[in-house]
Amino acid sequence: MVAWYWRELRRAGTSPRPGRFALGTLGALAAVPLLDLVGALQLRLGGDVRGALLATLGLLVLAAYERSRFLLAVAAVFALVATVFLPAVAGALAAAGVLFAAAFAVLLRPRPDGPGAA
Repeated sequence: MVAWYWRELRRAGTSPRPGRFALGTLGALAAVPLLDLVGALQLRLGGDVRGALLATLGLLVLAAYERSRFLLAVAAVFALVATVFLPAVAGALAAAGVLFAAAFAVLLRPRPDGPGAA
């Protein structure tokens, strides 16, 4: 994902600073285990809930970066489905289905810059 964003930023003509980009990437990588540790020790959350909440947090950060209301809605539905279903396996499968359906919805939606655009 980091390589894709780097390439897209360079393609758009806004060359990112390598040191700042690397520092942001390493900070994001370090944040995941730290947030998991805080969820386990301070908030006393179970592993199933912590994983779903960390994935939701990642989706929320991506939604903010992309300024996508659709991704924000998908993150909210994902969090609800993953934490409301009591059996962990059913919740995980249903949450994966939400993400899969959202991915297909994005792929099947016509592009604004595609054929037939004004």
